[in-house]
Amino acid sequence: MEWTEEQRKILIQQEHEIQQILGKALGYPWYKDDQKNFPGATEEDGVCVGDHFSLSLVDEAAERIRKLERERDEARYLLINLATCLELERSSTRNHLLAYLKNLGLSPYDHQEAVHKLSDKVIKSGELNERRTKTATRVTTGIDCDSAVQS
Repeated sequence: MEWTEEQRKILIQQEHEIQQILGKALGYPWYKDDQKNFPGATEEDGVCVGDHFSLSLVDEAAERIRKLERERDEARYLLINLATCLELERSSTRNHLLAYLKNLGLSPYDHQEAVHKLSDKVIKSGELNERRTKTATRVTTGIDCDSAVQS
């Protein structure tokens, strides 16, 4: 099959448009950013893809997608593990606090009494530091001491 001159022009234009779309997506350098070598170049001139054709750019884009998917999956795995660790730590801290309140003869459901008696015990015995007291208050009442003081 023979191509007409108009068909050739259309195919060349389509190839150029595909190269520009992929080149921009892949982060190829813009002509406009290199005025020394391309004086007067503007955004309309697009990006420099060198001697790439659309197929080699498609191959590069596919490899980049595969790499990003692997990185996403690794990040998801790490986040799930981190969330699990944080939940276990939160549960453990809460369980320790509940056991401590029980040892003091306090009900964790009577928040004000628990915080008041726990604060008195902490002040008198020096058993816990200020940070632990704030944590105990936040866990039993849901109130963040630092935020409450700033308000």
